[in-house]
Amino acid sequence: MDFVSSNNQSISLTDEQEAIVEANDDFMAITAFAGTGKTYTLKAFAQRRPRDKMLYLAFNKTLSDEAKVDFWDCPQVEVRTLHSLAYAYAGYKYKDTLGSFRVLELEKYLKATGLPNKISIARILYECLNQWMISSDVSIRTFMKGYSKKVQESLSEHKLSKKDIIPALELVWKDMLDAKFTMPHNGYFKLFQLSKPELGSIYKQILVDEAQDLNNAMISIILGFKGKKILVGDPYQQIYSWNGAVNALRKAEKMGAKPYYLTHSFRCPDHIASIANDYLRLLGSKKTFHGDPDGTGPHNDYPPVIIARTNAAIFDFAARFLDSHKIFYKGGFDSFQFEILKDINHLKNGNNNRISDPFISRFKNHESLESYVKDAIDIPMRVRLEVEKKYGQQVHTIFNAMRYKQSKNEMDADVVISTAHKIKGQEYGKVRLLEDFVELTDVLDRGIRYRDNKTKYVPVTISREEFQLLYVAITRAFGQLELPLRYRINESSITSFQKLVKKGNIVLT
Repeated sequence: MDFVSSNNQSISLTDEQEAIVEANDDFMAITAFAGTGKTYTLKAFAQRRPRDKMLYLAFNKTLSDEAKVDFWDCPQVEVRTLHSLAYAYAGYKYKDTLGSFRVLELEKYLKATGLPNKISIARILYECLNQWMISSDVSIRTFMKGYSKKVQESLSEHKLSKKDIIPALELVWKDMLDAKFTMPHNGYFKLFQLSKPELGSIYKQILVDEAQDLNNAMISIILGFKGKKILVGDPYQQIYSWNGAVNALRKAEKMGAKPYYLTHSFRCPDHIASIANDYLRLLGSKKTFHGDPDGTGPHNDYPPVIIARTNAAIFDFAARFLDSHKIFYKGGFDSFQFEILKDINHLKNGNNNRISDPFISRFKNHESLESYVKDAIDIPMRVRLEVEKKYGQQVHTIFNAMRYKQSKNEMDADVVISTAHKIKGQEYGKVRLLEDFVELTDVLDRGIRYRDNKTKYVPVTISREEFQLLYVAITRAFGQLELPLRYRINESSITSFQKLVKKGNIVLT
């Protein structure tokens, strides 16, 4: 069956899409692989129900803006982000204190509650507070009762228990509410969740996009909705666990949502879908990803895109090619925060008066910053230290050249560079991956050979998101894909990996 698009063209639906559009379930969980037309499907679903007031929830503002364009001719559909709803409820009250805070800023709460003044304990406060804000738990005390054994183990090293740090956590939260401390976006969202918003009085149905990236606080709001709920996303594109993403699709299925699937890609040709399928099998997918047999290759007017795992690799690539290529930085040059490299170098050279970043300016010398990074386990800052160490005084010249020579328009660039996180949701005719992603053969080697001093096997822990980042990067291509050989995997390596996971040599988190 067909539906009419916004330009009055008749578009055929696949059998999978038609099953979703015709469904009348109260609770649906749709797994949609990369480029399988989920927006078309949801729009067709809405067009079949013109009298049903619907709320379309996008994961972020960029996706929300795109959805507003897609659904412009569906007046019964309101497009919002969950955070925009939360901001309208409580966030606006904290406009003067909105932002993010760092571990170092929590030291004063250690002193105020009689805890040892150590960065490692401040880091635990930081972790617990952030994890509570994105949890479904109502109180900090309830949350801490069931929270991580690793936290308790870390506290035990200081002869403390989880109960001992609760007063400090509650004091930070109180100061946030009183506008005496930075209110993070997850903080005002927590207030929204605690209010138990009832959206059913306004909307008959909610459509939730990118459901794999929702955290438990978001999920609790959606599950509290009394009307019909449709969650759609790709669990193999879940790459935000650092922000508490827990894959609402699987959670919904366990709670009775009827599963549906979109597996036929309108983006990736067969040869790219085949590579993606290898990673899907590695990650345990029961479904096969079907490519577009009529894939026509790259559009000549699109610049190629270079995708990296880290900002460090982006800086390294740009440093080598900025003289010969006009480079467009996906998400904007400033979003990569390269300028902080200059401040790290100023700190190393004792030029503290030239430091502009307020966080770096807190440190007396480079050694104290290194000590902080080690104790606080600040991985992004650690990567920046490594980049600065590689280039030293040259970071100033390279940074200025990168900024001056950047292309401000994507279509005028010779090349687009991005991390896999920033490029999610986009598509390009020609894609090349840099070599800073996790390599399966390396994981296998460590899983087989890595031992501790007692010659006992030590499990290798690897996040499934490392392989999902590769899946995301690979499936951005609708034409040509330049993939380093080290990232080509086969059935033998997949089987070996799964056996080592089963055996316990590799722990997939």
